[in-house]
Amino acid sequence: MYKKALLIGLTFPSSRGSVNLLDINQVPLRSNNGFNLDKIAQGVADCMEKETKHSFVEPVTVNNLNQLRLDILKVIITDKLAAEATTKRKAENRINRDKLLEALAAKDDKAMKGKSRKQLLKELDALEV
Repeated sequence: MYKKALLIGLTFPSSRGSVNLLDINQVPLRSNNGFNLDKIAQGVADCMEKETKHSFVEPVTVNNLNQLRLDILKVIITDKLAAEATTKRKAENRINRDKLLEALAAKDDKAMKGKSRKQLLKELDALEV
């Protein structure tokens, strides 16, 4: 799919003009300025819908270049959504890890405070500084 797109020099129409295959990966999933993968994919899908002649008798033809564009965009969007989900999950895991470490530290402090003076001095002497 990518090989064919590279060989024919496939570009993607956008609000900022044509975007080549190498640059399309740099386009954000979402943005406030209308330049994003979702808008580009919607534009390609709209073109495909307008170009498709609906017939109940003759076979329906599809513009292969627009289908290729849409297929590539779907792969890129899927990859970016997966990366976004992974980043979110890792951030949540870091927060949970920090909470667990705090809880462990609090338990250790509580356990330390429950020890006798003699036990604390013995542990202190055992430490090499």
